[in-house]
Amino acid sequence: MNGPGPRHGEYRLARLTSGDHFRECVDIQRVTWGDAMEIAPASVLQVSAKTGGFLAGAFDPSGTLAGFVWSLVGRFHGETVHWSHMLAVLPPARGMGLGLRLKQFQREEVLSDGIGAIYWTFDPLVARNAHLNLNRLGAQVQEYAVNMYGPSQSPLHGLSDTDRLVVRWELAGPRATAAAATGDPRGMERIEIPVNVEALLARGEDIDPWRQDVRDRFTSLLRRHYAVERFETPHYILRPPG
Repeated sequence: MNGPGPRHGEYRLARLTSGDHFRECVDIQRVTWGDAMEIAPASVLQVSAKTGGFLAGAFDPSGTLAGFVWSLVGRFHGETVHWSHMLAVLPPARGMGLGLRLKQFQREEVLSDGIGAIYWTFDPLVARNAHLNLNRLGAQVQEYAVNMYGPSQSPLHGLSDTDRLVVRWELAGPRATAAAATGDPRGMERIEIPVNVEALLARGEDIDPWRQDVRDRFTSLLRRHYAVERFETPHYILRPPG
C-alpha cells in the first residue's frame, strides 16, 4: 500500500523558465480541461513569460510539476495590469490549498514587478471558485460577461454558454475577510447558484435554467450598481449602492 502523498507545505513554488516545464503545463491543461478546450501551446507560454507575463508552478518533493498559474501583461481600461488566464492543479494534488498558494505567489511576484492589479474571469455557477476568488483572495467583481468565450465545446462545462464574472484583484489592498453574517443588512440581495454544478453536469442535468437565472440576476443588479460583498454557499451576497 502506498503511503500518504506530499503535504501542502512540501510543495515548492517557483517561476517557470525551461522548455520542459512549458511542455508540462500543456500536459496539465489537457488533464484539467481536455482536448476540447483551446490549449495554450508551450511556445506561447514561453513568449509570454519572456515578455512580462507570469508563469509559475508548484513542484512536489520529487520535482514533478503538480500545477501552474499563468497571467499575461497588457493594458485594460487604460492601466497596465495582468490578466490571469489559467490556474490548474493535477487531481492528486487537489484539496490542499495549492491553488490559493499559487495565487498568493502570483500576487507577490506581480506586485514586485510594479503591477498593481490582476484581472481574471470565473464561471459564476462554480461555488468553490467563487469562494476562493471572493472570500479567500478578496477579488472584486467588476462585470458580468455574457457568453464571454462563446459556447463551450467541453463536457467539463456542460456544453453550455461561457458566462463569466470579471474580477479585479487589488494587489496592494487588504484581503477581504468573510464575515459570519447572522442576517443581511437591509437592501442586500442574494443570487443562488448550485451547491455543486459539477455533480449536476456529471448526472447529465441541464444547467441552462441556472445559467439564465444567474445571468438575469447579475446583469440586473450590477446595472443598478449593486456590488458583490461576499460569497456564502450557495449565494452571492450583493450590497446596494451608497
